[in-house]
Amino acid sequence: MTGLLGLLLLVAMSTSAHAQFSISGQVYLDADVSLSFTGGDSGIDGVTVVLYDVSGSSCLSVATSGGGLYSFAGLAAGDYRIYEAAGETVGALTACPPTESTADPVSRTVTSGTIQDPPDYISTTPNRIDLTLAADILGQDFGDYLLGPSFPCDDTAWLLQQNPSEVWEIDLTTGTPTGPLATLSTGLTNAFGFDVLNGYLWGANLDPASVNSQANGITVVSSDSNSVLLPYLNDGGDPTSMVFNAGDVTLDGYLVQSHGKIPPPTLFGYEKLCWVDVNPQRTTYLSRIDPATGLADTGCVSISPQTGADLAMHPQDGLLYSVQSHESALQDLIITDPVTGSTTEVLDVLPRCPLPSNAYGAQYFDVEGFLYASCNSNGDIYRIDLTTPGVVGDVVLFSNGPTTVQNDGGRCALASQATDFGDAPDTYGTTIASDGPRHRVVPDLLLGALIDNESDGQPDAGAAGDDLDAVDDADGLVGNFAWSTMADSLSVTVSVVNTTGSTAYVGCYVDFDEDGTFNTTDEYTESSTATSGNPTMTWTTPAGQANNPPFARCRISTDQVAIQTPTGAAVDGEVEDHALSFPAMPTCSDGILNLDETAIDCGGSCPNVCLTFGMHPDVSRMKFGRGASGLDYLLVQGGLSPIAWDPVTCAFDLAISNANGPVVSFSAPAGSTTPRKRCSIFKDKAARKSGGLQRLQVCSMLDPSKVRFNLKGFEDYDAAATLADMTIEVTACGSTYSRHTTWRQLKRGWLLPRAVWGP
Repeated sequence: MTGLLGLLLLVAMSTSAHAQFSISGQVYLDADVSLSFTGGDSGIDGVTVVLYDVSGSSCLSVATSGGGLYSFAGLAAGDYRIYEAAGETVGALTACPPTESTADPVSRTVTSGTIQDPPDYISTTPNRIDLTLAADILGQDFGDYLLGPSFPCDDTAWLLQQNPSEVWEIDLTTGTPTGPLATLSTGLTNAFGFDVLNGYLWGANLDPASVNSQANGITVVSSDSNSVLLPYLNDGGDPTSMVFNAGDVTLDGYLVQSHGKIPPPTLFGYEKLCWVDVNPQRTTYLSRIDPATGLADTGCVSISPQTGADLAMHPQDGLLYSVQSHESALQDLIITDPVTGSTTEVLDVLPRCPLPSNAYGAQYFDVEGFLYASCNSNGDIYRIDLTTPGVVGDVVLFSNGPTTVQNDGGRCALASQATDFGDAPDTYGTTIASDGPRHRVVPDLLLGALIDNESDGQPDAGAAGDDLDAVDDADGLVGNFAWSTMADSLSVTVSVVNTTGSTAYVGCYVDFDEDGTFNTTDEYTESSTATSGNPTMTWTTPAGQANNPPFARCRISTDQVAIQTPTGAAVDGEVEDHALSFPAMPTCSDGILNLDETAIDCGGSCPNVCLTFGMHPDVSRMKFGRGASGLDYLLVQGGLSPIAWDPVTCAFDLAISNANGPVVSFSAPAGSTTPRKRCSIFKDKAARKSGGLQRLQVCSMLDPSKVRFNLKGFEDYDAAATLADMTIEVTACGSTYSRHTTWRQLKRGWLLPRAVWGP
């Protein structure tokens, strides 16, 4: 009998060792967020589920079907893990077991794991189940909620404000707010942050009854402003004890929130930090955890009592930074270790945010380690240099954003605040402190093919301070700046990349008067283009220009108003500064411009009544026409200092002659001109019929020290014989003004070089 019992026991043990068990469950749409499959829910087919045998280090995979169902059969007893792994393909797994997503602030990248929900879904239950198999196990379900697309990890700063919460987008470079994009259906949300692992915003859903509100759960927000309320799975039995007004999400997916009292000891007071797992790749998802162990725990990290309206986690050292809220003249920066609770206080970092809300209610980090803090009361956004973690560098007023209340900020901490600055000397307004030009970098709008990303303007004597690759600050020009003939204008062709689908505006400045600044009158020109291309920018040379201007600045943006000033912020585009280099304009030792003389001593003099010729609008030219002699159109355009001429009582006589005798004689009798605005006009109807010189116009200029005359009409002249060497005389009210010059033949006409007029 003993032998038989032993044999039966051995058979039983052998049968148990080779027992075949199964695991089954469902991936379902948790429409009512009940965290279990209910009557209103439905299955999600086509989702990869992976079973990992812990002892055997092997994996099986299957796709859900027939209403989100899956099963694994023929399994031996042992320890297993089940994963919802939408990032894997059945039968062709890339990893066993499936992997979690990770973030690297050094490379500024997120490596996506394969433990995933289907696109646009967020888990209501963990995506990993750990179990020990000793019998068939049913109901191993994964719940997902169809939330919407995630946010891109870019330099957009997100602001939740008002009650119920509105979603706003803030451009930190300009301070420009966009919104409200939507009002959250979940109501009031605060203490939120951006999760770089899944691209959603996570924050505390609060009781809207008071500013310092009890927590009801966790709000998750998608990029289309949909939101869902998820529960805390372990709240210590008293969720109303949690009061959260500041928070952020760590790079590995934990929502860290400041925990205060009801009422708080001081304005925005808190004395604990509570960690909640918002990464569904872990089994502790939606649970409060102990940050030292990573295990579920209802406790929070105690810290010394603090005041602050937001928290931002430094992407490099993992510490929390917060600008204090108090009524001192200057406000402090608190640095907190969120694991140990130890704090460091840096005194007098920012100007006091004035009442009625003396709080910097939205605070953001970029990947370089700059902290941006926005004052609720006046919208001022300050940037604190914390690129060396824990060490406060420059503090600058970066931009001005919206005023706000009941708010909190979040941003992808792996993104640069991509901003392009100029590099001309700072007298032109180049650095942030000088309100230098700065453009939010976008990939589809720039000058040339390359662009830098700087943290500030880079003033340089040669305007080469931001040339990281030695060419990008010059690649916006096609060729170089060039004088037109006789230097009456300056032009340059710029290279524009514009694939925005919107009209872009190019504004360029040239420091003609060499005063170390750019002005918006005679030093500015503008063009526009709706596509990529090469527009030419042209300036009319200011009267009296004698020297080469030293610097130019070109800006491009879809914001036309922004580029119409040489400084300040723009929502997109680029700024390029250039040190100018081209052949000098002709100059003379006596200061008189005269191109037919030497560059050493031009000779001549400049009496009391004189004018430099050859500068716009003081240009004279002859154009070729259809006449047998090769010239049948004459335009004489010139300018004089004030002349004593009364069109009512005095004639205006103009004569052109050369060594061979008179060429043109023209007179406007006294009282024959017709006033039109600033001009007096004489028309010779007989000359018009006969094809002769027919029109004289004499105009006063905006510059009260000058007048301008224009004479035009048709006659036949022998260009070579009559126009090569000429004297022009003007007689008005008894005074005669004359000049002698040599004309230069151009491709399409004759042009009068610089010379001087004298009585």
